[in-house]
Amino acid sequence: MNAREPFVLGDWSVDPATGMVLGPAGQRRLTPKLTDLLVALVQRAGQVVSRDDLLREVWGERSAVSDEPLTRAVAELRKILGDGRAEPVYIETIPKRGYGVIATVRGAAARDGAARDKTAA
Repeated sequence: MNAREPFVLGDWSVDPATGMVLGPAGQRRLTPKLTDLLVALVQRAGQVVSRDDLLREVWGERSAVSDEPLTRAVAELRKILGDGRAEPVYIETIPKRGYGVIATVRGAAARDGAARDKTAA
């Protein structure tokens, strides 16, 4: 999947180019960092992405001091998506390892049933 190509995450349509998400709770705009984080996770849907890898990819090398920005960003993404840490639907925390997307991910055309499912196994 192209990093800026629209996609569907569970019940949410996401346009990374604009940061807009549309889903059950309405339309929301993600900050650029939240958009980058969501894209980084979605590109590896079904896999565990380490905290270090996410920090390096989204915040750059300067983030090595603390992982607090990542923790806050994941919490904010969950809030926007209506997800919870205790019973996740979209983003799962893997203790001491990282995070993973557990929802179905499809290309944007799949909203109309026209594209094939791109869920990672």
